[in-house]
Amino acid sequence: MIFYKLYNYYEHLKDYTPETWDDYTFSQANEGKFIIKGRTNSRKYEWNKLMFASNKKQAMVIAGELMKDGLIGPQGVIYRKYIPLKTFEIGLNDLPFTNEFRFFFYKEHLLSHGYYWSSAEENVIANASISSDGIDFARKIAKIASEHVNFFVLDIAEKEEGGWILIEVNDGQQSGLSENDPHVLYQNLIKFL
Repeated sequence: MIFYKLYNYYEHLKDYTPETWDDYTFSQANEGKFIIKGRTNSRKYEWNKLMFASNKKQAMVIAGELMKDGLIGPQGVIYRKYIPLKTFEIGLNDLPFTNEFRFFFYKEHLLSHGYYWSSAEENVIANASISSDGIDFARKIAKIASEHVNFFVLDIAEKEEGGWILIEVNDGQQSGLSENDPHVLYQNLIKFL
């Protein structure tokens, strides 16, 4: 739902997030590596089979498989340019555990943030950190996103080359907590409601 809306105002966020295409515009993409997912969900735990493609041909094969998926097919598939992220560990199916954080916002108000990969090993979670630049970056994105939605999640990751990038925007009601403290999140939400 929200990612569909995000894609509808992608023009407002394209300077902060990987280049994104749908089935109608993917032919315009240059050759490269891609992330393929539904508009709101992915099959990230099947990274090397149903999410990451090393070229356009493989991306289209993965998209075809995802369109048959009962959860993802009805959402429609999007293609995103693959951006290498700071990675701590490679998991099952080559899934990269990256330096990525989930931020909950109500309008422009930051409610909480926490490490995204709650399924990572404890040592990975312990090594994850976000700088004040990363938090400022999330706040900058929230200012734009809050013009379109009220309660939302931003997933922000550190690029391998340095700096931060918006990975995704999602519905705050539909998103998992990751490593966000629910007491902090909901106490802050109550304050702003």
